[in-house]
Amino acid sequence: MEEFTMTIGGKKIKAGKSIESVDPYSQKVWAKVPRGGKDDADAAVYAAQVAFESGPWHEMVAAER
Repeated sequence: MEEFTMTIGGKKIKAGKSIESVDPYSQKVWAKVPRGGKDDADAAVYAAQVAFESGPWHEMVAAER
């Protein structure tokens, strides 16, 4: 079974909890995907804000992004 991780701020993070993904055809579990919590969401928002402010993104208009 494949097990996925989250990527936050360019780093692979293994969640404390996971969700089993079921193949709708075979009804078999084929993967475990991370179940992020509030702390994970906060870290992702912070990482996105830092990337936006420190990279070229903040100077671009939406059509260039």
